[in-house]
Amino acid sequence: MTLLLKKYDCGVGSTTICHDVSLACPHAGVYLLTGPNGSGKSTLLASIRGWREERSIDARGVLLHDGDDISAASLQERGSRGFYLLPQHPAQSLHATTVLDEVASRLLYHGSSWSESTAFARDALAALGASPLTDRAVDTLSAGEQQVAALASIDAALRRTQGLTPVILLDEPTSFLDGERRRRYREFLQRWRRHAVVLVATHLAAGEHARPDGVFQLRGGAVTRRRDAPRPEPAALSEAAPITGDWLCCEDLSFRYSVEPVLSRFSCRFPERGLALVTGPNGSGKTTLGLLLAGVFRPRRGRILVGGKRVGLGALRALCAYAPQDPRAFFFTSSVDNEARLIAEYNNQPRGRLRQVEELLRPWWQRSPGTLSGGERRIVVNILLSTLLDRSVLIVDEPEFGLDPEAFSTHVAMLRDAALKRLVIIISHDPRIIGLPCAHRVTLRPEGAK
Repeated sequence: MTLLLKKYDCGVGSTTICHDVSLACPHAGVYLLTGPNGSGKSTLLASIRGWREERSIDARGVLLHDGDDISAASLQERGSRGFYLLPQHPAQSLHATTVLDEVASRLLYHGSSWSESTAFARDALAALGASPLTDRAVDTLSAGEQQVAALASIDAALRRTQGLTPVILLDEPTSFLDGERRRRYREFLQRWRRHAVVLVATHLAAGEHARPDGVFQLRGGAVTRRRDAPRPEPAALSEAAPITGDWLCCEDLSFRYSVEPVLSRFSCRFPERGLALVTGPNGSGKTTLGLLLAGVFRPRRGRILVGGKRVGLGALRALCAYAPQDPRAFFFTSSVDNEARLIAEYNNQPRGRLRQVEELLRPWWQRSPGTLSGGERRIVVNILLSTLLDRSVLIVDEPEFGLDPEAFSTHVAMLRDAALKRLVIIISHDPRIIGLPCAHRVTLRPEGAK
């Protein structure tokens, strides 16, 4: 048995999230781990990898790898056996200065020479179509580019001959990838499955991860093996006729974080209401555009106009509500109810509105944001923004991130309702989002916008 969990419990701190889990991957291949938001998929993967002290994860039970009991093995010992984890937020796995250093680091750790490590690293980046990232500083990468670097790092490490079966643990690995990078990711899976166990936590249909050798569903803290079943279709927005208008306009915007420009002389316009989609490949500046519109950053040059008048950062912050790509960045207090009260008080919302939010968020009302799954955080942020902030513009960056099919459908319906009375700007390259009818579209390219 290549990978076996038996009577396995894991959780965070004193809270047990997964209990009495039995999971068997009998041979190399691709296995999917599915389940609703908050079911424990991320916790289970981190536990298998050995992220205990790093995540305050407690684990008990039997974990076998190639016949050896490694239940008590440390993070370093599991790493030496070929265990790799790509976490839901890829920045957590990146520690080097440049992309080349990062991708080569796993090989160097296992004793490869610098020349061999960098050669394998360059090959892995090229396989993902990411050679232009080779000399980039890691802290200048977009979330999609971070995901590319993390995947390339795993692929480079696998190019080195190993005696044991590698175990690759991927948590929502395509959440920030554009269409071309998703295609190349599937090519990686086809190659990895020949000699490694690849366990993927996902909400997407099996086709997004190549044909799986097994599908496990995590529900109520327990895992059951099942055949892949058709996923429910997301609730589609009603057909929307294009809405023209120059209400919110960007003129000749330029911005950079370091040396390389992210946006250069970029112009676009949005109508006063309706659903608008901003899309484009990884690194094209989608998130940066959202941050500029929300008044988080000031453009290096150019201007933003509302109703024909130039506005500054203060006016943009009063105009726009922004849901960040990483929902962890949204929270400031120790519990969801405190977060809601803080927002309601700051925005002078009546008590009735707060009671409405409490009802919507009842499952998480007194939970700490740190104990929520990525999908649960996204749900909480979306509800708080849509109900407690009366802004004319709602900007949502990667709204599908971490959502199970049911939550995704609910969120699409919520955006549909919001777009009837305000401008809703969605930033995404997820096919489920791109396929939705919308009133306005802006497509960015690395060299500008079209």
